[in-house]
Amino acid sequence: MKKTLTPILLILSLMMPIFAQKTTTKPVTNVIFAVLNDGRTLEPLAKIENGKLLQTVSGGDEGAILTAFSKTYYKPKTTYNLIFGGNVAGTATVIKNDPTAECSTNLATAITKSTKAKLKGMVMGLATNMKPTKTFGTRRMPTPAERAEVEKLVSAEFAKNKVSPKALRSHNLTALDVDKDGKIEFVGTYWITTSATERALLFSSLIRLEPINYQSVLVNLEPSNKMK
Repeated sequence: MKKTLTPILLILSLMMPIFAQKTTTKPVTNVIFAVLNDGRTLEPLAKIENGKLLQTVSGGDEGAILTAFSKTYYKPKTTYNLIFGGNVAGTATVIKNDPTAECSTNLATAITKSTKAKLKGMVMGLATNMKPTKTFGTRRMPTPAERAEVEKLVSAEFAKNKVSPKALRSHNLTALDVDKDGKIEFVGTYWITTSATERALLFSSLIRLEPINYQSVLVNLEPSNKMK
């Protein structure tokens, strides 16, 4: 799951200024979930304490921790804001969770409702019990010129790792300005098939500093790995 969620965690960190902390008499920690499996699964990504993103439960935690999390956040009919493109785009409602189930202890089955978000395959969303206080800046497809510049940087990263970029493939390259600072961040996934059963995988975030002038600020290149 780590490979799939790396770009989401980056976007999530950029979105922090959009949300407000909600306080009650007995505060419940604010949590952000990934909405996976065509909008049918929730997986906790992080919790927010004192304005900082912190690790939350994982499938490898002890049973008591998972049970407590389930009782707090996975009660049937619990509804969360569905976030897509940085804005509230609908709802995600918990159907069920089994903290003792094999391989899905920290996951919940859910149903999403939205007229804006088309969650399918690698197109995922976020769900949270926080209330956004600001609207999202920009989320769009990159222009041909932007895509070309990004691919130059990506190819260079592969070349540094002695992987030929001649058969470069990509998925979901997106232009973002989540915090409205006037700088466009590009988030995408690139890979190269290095053999019939292996591929080199690159998650990249590239920040646009000025027109046709880009700088790589976060690159995570995984060595060739077996394709499943």
